[in-house]
Amino acid sequence: HQQTSARPRARRALTAGPSRPAGGGRRAGGAGAVSWRPGAPWRVARDLATPTFWLTGRTLFPCAGPATPVRAGAAPRAPDMALMGGRALLSEEGGEHEEPWIPILYFFFALFWGLVARHLESLLKGWKLPVLNAIPYTAAVLIFGWLLGLWWSYTGTPSFLLGGNQQPDHGSLGTLYPSTEGWVTINGELVLYAFLPALVMSDAMSTNVHVFKKSIIQILLLATVSVGLGALLTGLVARYVFPYDWNWYISMILGSILAATDPVAVVALLKELGAPRPLTVVITGESLLNDGTAAVMFRLFLNLETGTSYDAGGVIGFFARSALGGPAIGLGFGLVAAIWIGFTGLDAILKAGITVATAYLGFFVSEYNASASGVLTVVTAGIVIAAGAATVLMV
Repeated sequence: HQQTSARPRARRALTAGPSRPAGGGRRAGGAGAVSWRPGAPWRVARDLATPTFWLTGRTLFPCAGPATPVRAGAAPRAPDMALMGGRALLSEEGGEHEEPWIPILYFFFALFWGLVARHLESLLKGWKLPVLNAIPYTAAVLIFGWLLGLWWSYTGTPSFLLGGNQQPDHGSLGTLYPSTEGWVTINGELVLYAFLPALVMSDAMSTNVHVFKKSIIQILLLATVSVGLGALLTGLVARYVFPYDWNWYISMILGSILAATDPVAVVALLKELGAPRPLTVVITGESLLNDGTAAVMFRLFLNLETGTSYDAGGVIGFFARSALGGPAIGLGFGLVAAIWIGFTGLDAILKAGITVATAYLGFFVSEYNASASGVLTVVTAGIVIAAGAATVLMV
């Protein structure tokens, strides 16, 4: 009898509206108050075993989230301002989600498939399949993301996975659908501030400083002149080949975006093949600095497109502030961090915290307060830390 009546009771729990949190008593609310009898452990286990609890994105427990369906005739709940602010922070459009934790789901879903791709790469190295072994890890992750995007856009979820009487929507992935939608519409500036400092700091601190200093001329030529020529050639193609009738500013914006290369797969292949260390350091160092060059060019042409006017002196000053101000700020942050790390002893958590804080604070100060290149700031700080505190960090 308990098994046959579990599903109706679960549905009544979903439609019964807000009830009193655990702890006894009645919820304040006047006529709309609902009495609640504390459930025994077997009831909690029964609710957790109900498919609708896991597959609908809703909750059977009143204290588990703010978005619980209300009964017919009940007064609507006031909007949760903290929740609304969090949604607005994550999404430019402030996507509507039933629960505040839903956007986090896609992050760990993507992490799971990234781990799968990494594991498959390690397994395929032992197989004699040239086609599969030729696919680098980053390309495999890109393919996974592309397939997920197709699934998110063009498929529907069977109704039995949605639970209850809900009907599948076009492109729906159950709870994963609104989570993916939140990341599709995420603010681009938020992505840069959240992920870029840590990635750049990691690469900068792993650079061989001695080889980097010997190859600095080649690295600077590749990261400035070569990136500028690449952006110009791409802008020419966008201006005269593409059928979009773009002006020079928009064409150069596209050129500056595509001019920065990320040789992660190339560097991994060079290390695997035992290539000379100077060659690897030159390619890695160029990839670090070309991001800063491309970011400066992008900001310049974006300002020109949006109506900001520069004369020759203004352009030189803009490049000087961006290209020289960023390394100057990074030098200061890096020196402070390296000296501080020297006094941390064997506290690995403190060392890691200092490097992470240096990356994000330096990037924020450079980009937001000084209008300089945050990428060059983090690169400089990472190299200074690697040069001044490398021995301490390895303890």
